[in-house]
Amino acid sequence: MRNRFLRKPALLIGALLATLSCLAQSTTGTITGTVTDPGRAVVTGAQITLTNSLTGLVKTVVTNSTGQYVLDFIPVGIYTIRIEDPGFTPQQRGRIEIAAAQGIQINFSLHVQSVTQSVSVSSEAPLISVGTSDLRTQISSTQLNELPVSHQDWTSLLQTTPGIAQSDAGSAGSEDGSGIDINGLPGTGYNLTVDGTNAAQDMEHPAFGFSEAPNIINTVNNDAIQEVSMVRGIAPASVSGTMAGNINIITKGGTNAFHGDVYEINEENLYDARNQFETSRPRTTFNQFGGAISGPILPNKMFFFTSYEGVRYNAFTDVSDDVPTPYLISISPSVFASEFAAYPAVPQPADQPQAYTVNLHKTGSTVQNDSNGIVRLDYNQSGNNQYTVRYTRGRPYYNDPNIIVINPRIYQDHGDAYNASWIHSQGQWVSNARFGYNRLRSSRDDVGIAQDFEGVSFSGFSTGGSELFLKAGDIWTGEESIAWTHGHHTIQTGGIIQKWNAGRTDLNTTDVSYSSLSDFQSNIPSKIRITFDLAPFNIYEYQFGGYIQDDYRILPNLTINAGIRYDYFTVPKEDSGRLFNRGINPAAPQLGPGFGPYLPADSIYNANHFNIQPRLGFSWGFGPSGYRAVVRGGFGVYTNPHEIYGEAINEVQTNAQTPFRITLNREQALAAGLQYPVPRADYTTILQNLQTQGVFSSDFADSAIKQSYPNPYSMQYTLGISQAFPWDSVLDIAYVGNRGLHENITDVENLPDRISGTAPFPQFSQFNYYYAGDTSNYNGLQVQLTKRLSQGITFGAAYVWSKSMAFEYAGLLKESSPQDNNNIKADYGPTPYDIRNHFVLNGVWTLPLQQWFGLTSRPAGYFLGGWRLSGVFTATDGNPNNIGDGNSSYPSDRPDPVPGVNPYVGHYNLGQLQYLNPLAFVNPAIEENSGAQIRGGYLSKDSIYGPGEINLDATLSKSFRFTEHAQFELHMDSFNALNHTNLGGLETDTTSGSFGQLTSATARTVQIGGKFTY
Repeated sequence: MRNRFLRKPALLIGALLATLSCLAQSTTGTITGTVTDPGRAVVTGAQITLTNSLTGLVKTVVTNSTGQYVLDFIPVGIYTIRIEDPGFTPQQRGRIEIAAAQGIQINFSLHVQSVTQSVSVSSEAPLISVGTSDLRTQISSTQLNELPVSHQDWTSLLQTTPGIAQSDAGSAGSEDGSGIDINGLPGTGYNLTVDGTNAAQDMEHPAFGFSEAPNIINTVNNDAIQEVSMVRGIAPASVSGTMAGNINIITKGGTNAFHGDVYEINEENLYDARNQFETSRPRTTFNQFGGAISGPILPNKMFFFTSYEGVRYNAFTDVSDDVPTPYLISISPSVFASEFAAYPAVPQPADQPQAYTVNLHKTGSTVQNDSNGIVRLDYNQSGNNQYTVRYTRGRPYYNDPNIIVINPRIYQDHGDAYNASWIHSQGQWVSNARFGYNRLRSSRDDVGIAQDFEGVSFSGFSTGGSELFLKAGDIWTGEESIAWTHGHHTIQTGGIIQKWNAGRTDLNTTDVSYSSLSDFQSNIPSKIRITFDLAPFNIYEYQFGGYIQDDYRILPNLTINAGIRYDYFTVPKEDSGRLFNRGINPAAPQLGPGFGPYLPADSIYNANHFNIQPRLGFSWGFGPSGYRAVVRGGFGVYTNPHEIYGEAINEVQTNAQTPFRITLNREQALAAGLQYPVPRADYTTILQNLQTQGVFSSDFADSAIKQSYPNPYSMQYTLGISQAFPWDSVLDIAYVGNRGLHENITDVENLPDRISGTAPFPQFSQFNYYYAGDTSNYNGLQVQLTKRLSQGITFGAAYVWSKSMAFEYAGLLKESSPQDNNNIKADYGPTPYDIRNHFVLNGVWTLPLQQWFGLTSRPAGYFLGGWRLSGVFTATDGNPNNIGDGNSSYPSDRPDPVPGVNPYVGHYNLGQLQYLNPLAFVNPAIEENSGAQIRGGYLSKDSIYGPGEINLDATLSKSFRFTEHAQFELHMDSFNALNHTNLGGLETDTTSGSFGQLTSATARTVQIGGKFTY
């Protein structure tokens, strides 16, 4: 009965999709307007003709009974719009640039015909758009080409958008390491698309790059990007699968003229500054090269575009970590000799004769190669039918050095993405159908696994162990939209079907941890984690969604955007039924989920049938001459799927008798007689002995998910004003707020009692328990000033003041656990994205050297013309950091703050790396029986902020024009151009010998490139 009920939403949405689908992530734009006569009466039946200046595509509509027209689903490009009606003078406007998801309003006031020629009214689109209530930003191909972009990585320019925070820190699968934070919402709460279909580079969660970011080229190479479109705030009901926002890359297409380019970018250590932690500049050789060609196959009908980019990077890079000192090695048992021998030898710090660890910086050999190619075909059958197909290929390779030379990490990844679309119009109806397929393969190999190199952790140092990790999966997307204009209304309706497949193969060595010196010397672990070999598997889940949106133009300057959508995300399943989630034990319900019998493999948690998402916004323009100001605002609800990485991926076992992973506490390890080493070859025997000895029962829990596991969602609200000013500039000021609900929390369950060391259920190991229990909130003031290109200058400036708070980490993946599972409210505090002040300035200036020197001859133009200066300046507060006790067997124990002692040292610099005062923190005592603190610490979560950052990236370029269409550009890009020392890498483990120190910095780097275009 229950299964029939679960099928109903899927059948309902499936029936809807038989006739309708969804414009989930828009690749096109819209032009609307009203046509009036000299008496301000509306003109009906006037013909509007839109012509693409580059491809010759022509679209024609007529004004309706209210004098309004709508040109919907217009491909990105530059257009001319013309209006004709008998008895009136024709009018024309040129260079109307349409961006993805953009709405432009162009009104016409016709004049009685007195001459026969057309009248050119304007050469550009309006500065401010009226008709949309969301917050939209475009990064154009011009910005990608002219602003400093390190290694051609387009994602580095996302920071120029208000409310966007980007981080490349954090481990694999962490929110920090997976992409961006949009308006304080989870770092994987965004949706990444290319030409409107899913383009995530990790099948388990959204990401610009492959798992753990081995690639240099993210998603699509720069030369193939027409623009990057971001939709934030009150997005229309057509946007799905994201609680934060959508990032959509529009690829380039061909035109009626042949175009192409070839380029080379080079970086050598000769150009770069010395890293502040090194005594010399390690050898670096970076070469990035590629090219593109495009043009017509059939003029005005069929076009092609293709591009390729390759990267070859070899360098000795800075590698740092805590390593054991000679003193620790001298007092340690010989059983650890092989682990210590893998570390570089270091001298004992003269001022710390009994320090166990010291932070070491050394150079390691890095090899990183990448390639990315794209082929696109466009066919304009007529003004009513346009077709597009695209193929993208990526092949990154990365050899990542380790402080332990015998254990580097090698990545090899494959990505193949296919996309097709069809735009069809008929009268007042327009439809847009799309299909996408994204095939992903990843390999991560720790070389040390061949030697069974185990993980050993004590007092701040950790060998990290080794792993062989393979991932395979794909993402299928099918969607379509239908739009209909009637009177003052433009109604869109549609739906989406999407399927994710994700599989793994995973082999690991053991991780052994110690909480005290005496236990380390006696080889008595406080925790042993054994990960059993995991045979290949495949998890799949679906999204079925539908929506209806009404853009109601009440007045020419007042639009209401009202919509509602519904999404149903299926419960994950595994091909062979290998999902194992335990429920509540009826005999011991007080223990909670994870201790009872297995739930059915096809319903490891309850599906959420109530993902109803209303959205309401408005846009009101006022002022003379084309609505010189616009007020926007609204409210919306946005639902996210559960990321596979943050839930089902952890429920897979080889079979019901073999766990994926077990974690023994100190008492269990003593009872089993287990200590370092724990060879992989003995895993099966160890499991049998644990069950025979009664240390573990034949029942066990790897991890558990709460049966009530609703989808995460956000409630977003905003109010702002856009004001146009002279010199083609616009000022935007907006309040942006949201609440994130049902975000992930990961408890570690069955922890030993802090005092007795006995687990609540002694025959079980520790395990992770996932539930949707976190809530976050964000409030921000976002200010942006932009100037469109005129007089050789274009720039943008953005400032954001914001506050982001949550009970835990406001994430959707495997988040760090609370200090006290029974009191998450005590952890309420800043999220990892709580950057209170953020300012960014970017601009491009074409230097008028000929004008300055008063030289106008052609030779003077050759030498003095074509010079450009561009840059991106950022100034930002530091991120919050969570201070922890690495010796405690509890995963999230924190220290106590010492009353009256300032935790910050102040006046930190390269000569004074101590940023935090160790005397301001004291760890509660470790109880020997449990290896844990006798209680949780009183220091608040994420209450310590790291240092802020100031940075300037700059580019100087010179173009040499040979003909009207052929030119060569030489450019020099400098990143951290002033070589300002921004210290980071704060050591947050109070047991580390370098606790409170800043351990990293980024020196100036320079890349020189040349590009020939024709």
